[in-house]
Amino acid sequence: MIVYAEINATDQERLSLVDVYESLLKHKIGIAVFVKLVAEGELTAMTQVDIRQKPIRLIDNRFT
Repeated sequence: MIVYAEINATDQERLSLVDVYESLLKHKIGIAVFVKLVAEGELTAMTQVDIRQKPIRLIDNRFT
């Protein structure tokens, strides 16, 4: 499984945070997942947030 997340950071910062996010998710949900951190707006085509009233996305707030 690949978890995509938009974050406001430079390319270098995103690369350094991937391991942190993968470790956190493994600890919280109990399975290893791949994380792909992308710049803000890069998931627009995937979520269709610009053309749909209700975007295609899943936001899990169980651990916040």
